[in-house]
Amino acid sequence: MLCTDKTGTLTKGVVELSGALDASGAESARTFHLAFINAKLETGIENPLDAAIIASAERKKSSDEVPAKIDEIPYDFLRKRLTIVVEADGRRHTIITKGAFDNVLACCAQFATEDGNRPLDDAVVEKARAFYEKRGQAGFRVLGLASKEMTRTPQRWDIGHIQSFMLVFGLISTLFDLVTFSVLLLVFHADEALFQSTWFVVSVMTELAVLLWY
Repeated sequence: MLCTDKTGTLTKGVVELSGALDASGAESARTFHLAFINAKLETGIENPLDAAIIASAERKKSSDEVPAKIDEIPYDFLRKRLTIVVEADGRRHTIITKGAFDNVLACCAQFATEDGNRPLDDAVVEKARAFYEKRGQAGFRVLGLASKEMTRTPQRWDIGHIQSFMLVFGLISTLFDLVTFSVLLLVFHADEALFQSTWFVVSVMTELAVLLWY
């Protein structure tokens, strides 16, 4: 969660970042780091909140490295979220989403703790919402922040396995086609309509059987 002081906008003419918090309401360096990356790399409409996050990092003389940007989903008034995708390492991407509290919360299934991720149950949601409302009444604007690690590329295909499968599948399928063709013509003396219908059904069943067996 990100908290900005709305009163500062009136008294100083600028938005100030009051805190970067985890789901329990405690200060979180991880939350601030993700928020800084999101703010630093977004290229959409300039907004005071991103400026406040970057200014806060500069005041702290943060040495956090900004990872390579992969993609961006700009903020829009339907999603009310801004999403940045960055490279986490050679195999993973990190998705970082910042936006309206309820809209970010709605796309979350877990929350981060020092001991790892936990399921986002009703008790946690109620606690977070109570914090959101309390801070709002105190003159703060609270936004949501979410992240997710994604595998960068799918697992490699085993070409040898695919070639072997195609060889076995092709031979068995051809054999069943020849047997089906012979039975339909020589045993049942099928006309055109029956031949086409039966051929289609048997072909599908044969291929399904080969897939399940192999």
